[in-house]
Amino acid sequence: MGKEGPCYHCGIEQTPLWRNGPPEKPVLCNACGSRWRTRGTLNDYIPKHALKNVQDTQTDEDSDDHSGSSSTSTNGNTKKKLAR
Repeated sequence: MGKEGPCYHCGIEQTPLWRNGPPEKPVLCNACGSRWRTRGTLNDYIPKHALKNVQDTQTDEDSDDHSGSSSTSTNGNTKKKLAR
């Protein structure tokens, strides 16, 4: 039986290939494992599939927030205001 997730770095539970990682993160998804193998570090790395999950979560949280922190354009699309 091979390695199983979730990935110790990004938390994804399904990947085409589970890879070895550093001792503190022994099981990595294909994306994180490839990054570890080629660069030798996972610092400042977030795979695209994890970014998509973060954006989906933020969108869900934004839809629950009715504090007026977003504006609606004339075509009905919601735009986030950037904090300055």
